[in-house]
Amino acid sequence: MNRLSGALLVLLGPPGSGKSTLVETVLERYPTLGHFAVRRQFVAEKRNRSDLWLAAADSQRKGEWIPDEVVVEAFTRRIDAQASAAMVIEGLPANARQARLVLDAVAVRGRDVATVIYLDVPDEVCMNRMRRRQVCVACDGGISQAPVARDAPGRCARCGTPLGRRPDDEDVAFAERLRLHRLHIPGILDELGRERVTVIDGTASRSAIAATALDHVAGLDLQHSAA
Repeated sequence: MNRLSGALLVLLGPPGSGKSTLVETVLERYPTLGHFAVRRQFVAEKRNRSDLWLAAADSQRKGEWIPDEVVVEAFTRRIDAQASAAMVIEGLPANARQARLVLDAVAVRGRDVATVIYLDVPDEVCMNRMRRRQVCVACDGGISQAPVARDAPGRCARCGTPLGRRPDDEDVAFAERLRLHRLHIPGILDELGRERVTVIDGTASRSAIAATALDHVAGLDLQHSAA
């Protein structure tokens, strides 16, 4: 089993760039890695009716971003819970202010962002991918592409629930998500430090993207061992 030290690995890219798919591959290679993703975390917070969900609920109902402080608080609770474990951070930060808050939060804990991987994908490719994405609200709260039943193409292969599109994957909403990403990403990368950033062509094959990312992670100056 491969293990990384307590590094924080940030994975960014426009919506539909394949971040979740790449995370799955990285976690297969490094199963001791922690994982933080805003959408996934707040589905869990909602399920638990936590204080963080109550702080985020009004923004969610209005279709607005969750306040920066609430997002970063969820992140800091997660890294505190995992102590010195390395972690892949998916899709956070989403703006320059979040980037500053994340860097401050990890610095006071004696940790740092070791590297940033950015999946570069054109908007039209992201849009086409999202038009094909079907999610299951029963299995994972509508987070990821659901497995489709062979004998019932409109239903989840795991639980049989009818599949659908996430509201923020509808064309108008998704186009706005892309616009906001393009608006904020220069400031995010400036805050995190451009020298930390590795850009990967997100239109390549899944295997090629995975190979490039894993080669980069393995080449970091980190404690890396097999157990």
